[in-house]
Amino acid sequence: MEFLGRVGKRKIYYLQVRSHPEWANSLPKNDWIAFTIAHKEDEELIPPIVKKCIDKNVSYTCSSGELADLTEDYFDEEVLWRSIDENEFGNNSILITTAHRDFEEGFWFSSAVAHDDKFDLNQVVCIDATKRNTKVLLIKLIEKINKGWLPPESWLSN
Repeated sequence: MEFLGRVGKRKIYYLQVRSHPEWANSLPKNDWIAFTIAHKEDEELIPPIVKKCIDKNVSYTCSSGELADLTEDYFDEEVLWRSIDENEFGNNSILITTAHRDFEEGFWFSSAVAHDDKFDLNQVVCIDATKRNTKVLLIKLIEKINKGWLPPESWLSN
């Protein structure tokens, strides 16, 4: 996991799933935000990403990319199955999930807006399942957001 910078009090980390086979060992243990990035060619990676994030007590997920809606659905379904079948979800029984078709808006939301009154969410882990290596774009977005950039208001109507 690579530290990219901060947005306010939040530390932003980057994790490329395809090039790091032991990526799940780097995830925080509690109270963090996952910003996932997946496109059509990455679909097979979504189930293991979802399971590992929930195993590591992710508190909030913001899914982006072409498969944003599908990724959010996987998170919701995994939470449901765990709460019904295994009765193991414990303190994180209400995991907040969102989907963002617009990458920049999704990252802004995860780094500057997402919150939970129960947890101090001060870490965002950008989990990149793509072959596109979005790290450079994320670094530029951190700079833009720290300079006051906001996504276009059109995101409110989606």
